Amino acid sequence: FVQRGIADSNSLQMASLSAEQGGGGFVCTAFEVDDVGMEAFREREEEFELRMVPFTDLSTGRGGTGLLCVASTDAAYVAQWGQERFDELYTKKGLSSIWNWPAESGLRPCAAYLRHCRLAAAKLGEACEQSFLN
Repeated sequence: FVQRGIADSNSLQMASLSAEQGGGGFVCTAFEVDDVGMEAFREREEEFELRMVPFTDLSTGRGGTGLLCVASTDAAYVAQWGQERFDELYTKKGLSSIWNWPAESGLRPCAAYLRHCRLAAAKLGEACEQSFLN
């Protein structure tokens, strides 16, 4: 969101959403897309680890595997994209980290992104909306 100009670094409203390793789960939408433009997708989601994960369709109970944006580390970003890119996109804008924000830092979701996620979750139904809000 920093590169797109919709982050508010003064209020620290600039975070996005990612899954994290743990025992919990969440409701989301799974959909198929043509496997074209994967490099563009990787560029757009550059901060994340992209991981294939299992899911269960709530309406049929059938399982599948899908691509999920997972929380990563600054070190993984630098290993993938290089220190020069990290410095250009983050350090020059006053950010020393993508991922190493302590809970008490005040970092919050980017307002435009949060609104988009909330509306999308509500549109998918009560189960998805409640999963998102909880």
